[in-house]
Order: sequence, then C-alpha cells, then structure tokens
Amino acid sequence: MMMASMPARIKGATILSTISLVREACPPQKYQELVANCPSETQQLMRRTLVALEWLPADVWAPFLVVLLNQLCRRDEGKLRRLMRGVFQRDFTTTYRASLAGITAEGLLTKLSTLWPLLFDGGSLRAQALGSSGTILIELREFPTVSTIYAIVCEAYVEQLFAMVTSGKVEIRRLREQLSNGLLSCEYTLTYERPATAGPTP
Repeated sequence: MMMASMPARIKGATILSTISLVREACPPQKYQELVANCPSETQQLMRRTLVALEWLPADVWAPFLVVLLNQLCRRDEGKLRRLMRGVFQRDFTTTYRASLAGITAEGLLTKLSTLWPLLFDGGSLRAQALGSSGTILIELREFPTVSTIYAIVCEAYVEQLFAMVTSGKVEIRRLREQLSNGLLSCEYTLTYERPATAGPTP
C-alpha cells in the first residue's frame, strides 16, 4: 500500500510578498473583497501574523491565488505570472538574495533543484539543457497539492530566476500539466539569450 504524500508547504516570505504586492496593486476595498472571496481557512491564514521563515500549507494558500487569477487578473494567466514574478523578484532580492549571487544561467541550471526547497516544501524541480542553443527543459515532479494554480506559480518562479541571472530575453512555455492523485507534475521549456561570443582577436 502506497503512503500518501505529505501536503506541500510554502514559505511565509512568499506569502508576505504576495500580500504586499497585491495591496500595492489595488485599492484597500478591492483587496478586502479578494480576501472575502476565499475560504475561511485561507482568510484566517491571511489575517494572522505571518513570519517570513515559517512553513505554511500550500493548499490553504492556493485559494487566494485562484481568486487573484479569476478576479484581479480576469483569468489572464500572463497577468498572474507577471504578478508572481514580482513576488519572486522581491524574495530573491531580499530574504534569499545571497542564493543567486554571482550565478550565471549555466550555474542556475545546475542549482535550480536546490533553490526550489527554499520556498516550496514538496515535489522536486529539475532542469536539463537541450543542446547548446540556450533552451532548457524544466520538470516539476509530484508536488503534493489539490490545485493546478501551482503550475502557473512554478512557471513564474523559473522564468523570474532565469531573468535575474541573464541580461537578455527569457521565454517560457508550459508543455504539460497533470494533476493526479493529489500530485502535480509539469514540464516547461525555457529559452534565454546566451551572451555573444567574442570573435578572434586580430
């Protein structure tokens, strides 16, 4: 008999960053309306004092992300992804800024799997270069959740981290998304502009 996976958890820092950015993006009345449209358990989480380094249940937080997608972003995944990119940019320029210090895109490729557990307790994130063209296959494996909203969250996470360590354009595309037996798995391809190679010295 298979053991059930423990529910995934998310760091308080990311929740605090999300709340802060949403408050900045909309009037107080609209923010209260968004919170009021969440289940009571999610409302209780958002109204208590949160600590940046504590772990909180990802599925308790997920309904607020769904509300953001449906109401603040008007079901536009691109808008939610941009919002979440702002969240991760804030996280990795404050609480976790040392984690990306001096890292190149090639370095991030090998370190991505160890950065994921900084913010998410559950599942695994792997990256594999596809040739030498600057295209990468990203795989999220068995993230314990009941919500597919984390497929968008993971997409934003990867996109933002690579944007922070490269100087050129970053493009990401979700290839596959599967939620089965409480486990979310996704595949993405990410392309970034590689630095131009200097020509031979005359």
